[in-house]
Amino acid sequence: MRVRVTFHSWFREEMGHEELEMELPEGSTLEDLLGRLREEHPRWTRLEGSALTAVNLEYRKLDHRLSEGDEAALFPPVQGGRG
Repeated sequence: MRVRVTFHSWFREEMGHEELEMELPEGSTLEDLLGRLREEHPRWTRLEGSALTAVNLEYRKLDHRLSEGDEAALFPPVQGGRG
């Protein structure tokens, strides 16, 4: 199945991509997708410890099963506030 992966904020610059299309076996989880990213894009290893994950605009845990055409969004924790 094909899944679109989007990188947000400074993850985009670190990865050198705004988005990727990935082919995964049916029944794959978000954790499987992140494992594939580690294998194919070693830069991801530095980022994943702080990553928030969403699938189709909803926060999801790593055991979430992906479906054909899903969009997995990966982004760093939001920072900021009043100064």
